[in-house]
Amino acid sequence: MKRKGLKGFTLLELLIVLVILSVALTLVLPALIKRNLNDMALFENRVRSALDEVSLKKDICANFRDNYISIGGVNISLPSPYRLTAFVKPLTLVSGENRNSYCFTASQPTVAGFVAKNKNNYLLIAVFLPTGEVEFYKTDEAEAETFKDKVSKGRILEWFNSY
Repeated sequence: MKRKGLKGFTLLELLIVLVILSVALTLVLPALIKRNLNDMALFENRVRSALDEVSLKKDICANFRDNYISIGGVNISLPSPYRLTAFVKPLTLVSGENRNSYCFTASQPTVAGFVAKNKNNYLLIAVFLPTGEVEFYKTDEAEAETFKDKVSKGRILEWFNSY
């Protein structure tokens, strides 16, 4: 029996709209959450927080394959679209082209650096142990190469004086 003059949606039409909305949210929501997790400010805060708890005996790792750094067992993904390319400390320079990951435990006060690349921009992360201080720099390729050279030769103060 049809009613005349009444307008509205059928139950089937409402269910179809709900299905379409749920599929759209299923596809879009993870991307929005991932985007927020990869935010640069969040990344910097997570690194600082992990370093607050670090001591000389904690591992510092660079995972080039999965694009994260690990500080004392806390894995911190790099912000998108940066890719981890190098890890450097005095007398050691490790490239992501040669290895999947590299870890070390500081046995004495030292500085370690992570280098990440995004097209023509570089992100330098200088970690000072055991104090847990960290500095972030956005530079170009020439400065990134100078940073790797100075840290690997134990002359980080020269880089800071020139930068």
